[in-house]
Amino acid sequence: MSQDSLITPRLRLRNFQAEDLPQYIAMTQYRTYQRFYPDEDGTVSKANDLVRQFIVQSNGTSGSAYQLAICTRESARRDS
Repeated sequence: MSQDSLITPRLRLRNFQAEDLPQYIAMTQYRTYQRFYPDEDGTVSKANDLVRQFIVQSNGTSGSAYQLAICTRESARRDS
């Protein structure tokens, strides 16, 4: 398990990984998600760019912005 994770009784918050892209794209396709964001934020291209940006930011040292993937504890056990 990465030291950059926060584990709660039910969830794991961790930095984004490239493997998160399909789930992130799926989330951006929900109508309820799209209702709160501009149309361009619901595109696959924008999702690719954002996940790439999240990964780059997580490797930085500034600590001024955090975008974390929220996973179930079950997925945390599989990732370990």
